[in-house]
Amino acid sequence: MRRRVLLGVLLLLPATTLHAQDVDLRPALNYERRGNYSAAAQAFSIVLHEVPAHVNALLGLERVLGHLGRPEEMTLPASVALATRPDDPTVYGIAVRAWTVAQQPDSARNLVDRWAALDPTNEAPYREWGFAALTQRDRGVARQAYMLGRERIGSPALAGELAQLASVEGAYDVAAVEWVLAIHQVPGYRTAAIGGLSQAPLRERPVILERLEEDSDPIANQLAAALAVRWGDPARGLEALRRRLPTDDIGTAALHAFLEELRLGAGLGIVSAKARTLEILADRPEEDRPRWLSEAARSFAEAGDQESARRVLARLASDPQASPGVSGSASISLIGVLIAEGRVAEADDRLRELTNMRVLDHDRLARQLAMAWLRSGDLTHAAALVQADSSVEGLGIFGRIHLAQGDIRGAAEQMSRAGPFAEGRGDATERAEILAVLQVIDRDSLPALGSAYLLLLRGDTAAAAERIEQVAQTLPPSKGGGELMVWAGRLRVEVGDSRGAERVFGAVVDRSNPAAVTAARFGVAELLAGRGASAEAIRALEELILGHPTSAVAPQARRLLDSLRRGPSGGGS
Repeated sequence: MRRRVLLGVLLLLPATTLHAQDVDLRPALNYERRGNYSAAAQAFSIVLHEVPAHVNALLGLERVLGHLGRPEEMTLPASVALATRPDDPTVYGIAVRAWTVAQQPDSARNLVDRWAALDPTNEAPYREWGFAALTQRDRGVARQAYMLGRERIGSPALAGELAQLASVEGAYDVAAVEWVLAIHQVPGYRTAAIGGLSQAPLRERPVILERLEEDSDPIANQLAAALAVRWGDPARGLEALRRRLPTDDIGTAALHAFLEELRLGAGLGIVSAKARTLEILADRPEEDRPRWLSEAARSFAEAGDQESARRVLARLASDPQASPGVSGSASISLIGVLIAEGRVAEADDRLRELTNMRVLDHDRLARQLAMAWLRSGDLTHAAALVQADSSVEGLGIFGRIHLAQGDIRGAAEQMSRAGPFAEGRGDATERAEILAVLQVIDRDSLPALGSAYLLLLRGDTAAAAERIEQVAQTLPPSKGGGELMVWAGRLRVEVGDSRGAERVFGAVVDRSNPAAVTAARFGVAELLAGRGASAEAIRALEELILGHPTSAVAPQARRLLDSLRRGPSGGGS
């Protein structure tokens, strides 16, 4: 109590003639830094006795009185300071905060009126009053302050403050309207607007979007677009943006801002909207069209929209602004998309038109096209594309073409020349497995197997398995019949036909050669393990390893056996 009286006495004593630059604040600041707020308050008061309107001393005293829980004591020093400096906005701000904290709204209002009279267009008096009221959790006085400023200055004064207050009160539709006004005044408010409105409850969101979308103001539509993205409807967001998109630089900036919003999200809807936005951006003046078209094509492809990806790539490939490298890359990508869409003839024509492509790129595309022609059943076109290709992949494809023709000897020869390597490990494994089957077939030609293989290439695995089983039954077990039965069994496993696979593997065990027998028995063990019959699988694997320790499948059998013995947890038994 004695300290409070001392502060008041110090402030009321006659001031000396010292100027602000002659006053030393270091003692007060040192006390404050050490947390001795009472001593700091006394030191700041001594300074204010010398220079009543010393702004840094006033602010320092305001801080330490806040720490002491006595902020209302700022009313006296603020009043003395105003008497000395009746036209200083900073002093007015301190005084308004002091009287508001002291719960003297009439006095605060009087100060606001005096401050506003200095500049009737200044929003600061009302903003300061409203902010001070909000620190006291008095939203009523805060609204009174902001609305008084709006009434006196006119719209859109204090729109940002009214928007934030409306959000706090749950009036998100009102907040949305105020945010639009605020963004017109200060574009930097956009981030705060999106962040604040995006927190609206689910039930409020449709109303907010409708209100913004119905507004003829492009800023409102841009705000709706960003919110729609945040709320999981990027397609609606893009439509809202395009509805009233300015054709000038402002519209381009809005597209960039929307694109950045999309980049923060994930999912096919986001990727699709991003692709469409990029294509729109590519058509804006002064933009890097090849760059945006290239990115749009990738995004369309990522979204699974191959038709749009193809269309954009075609634009990019013929764009005069695109560098030769970009144009060539687009052409390569376009051919890949055409192949994926099944437009093989069109892809073939495109490849023929590209005369300045690197040899490696040309050969890679030619192999992709050859496989596409092969799957379509046009073996002539397929062979023409790889007959001069001596690469591992080219020889492998040529071997597949021979197999699809039913040419067993030719297929085995080409696949043997290709060797055990390939760009993809899966290709090499598949080719090695097929070659192992072909090498034991005692026939030069087997058209029925070629037809079955074509079914497999086209993705009809179940039908291919049935046909291969039928072919196997026409051959002696030791001359390819057993190996074909194992192949048919594996294909049935691929399509989930466990019962059919077990039947086929069982037939091999009953009547085939040793190599096929071990492969079939391993297939049965895998089926048992797959359906959780671990004990039976372990017994089958142990018998296989003991009976055929040097067989081709023995290493795989040992790995599976070890895994089953460890159990699901990976620990020992």
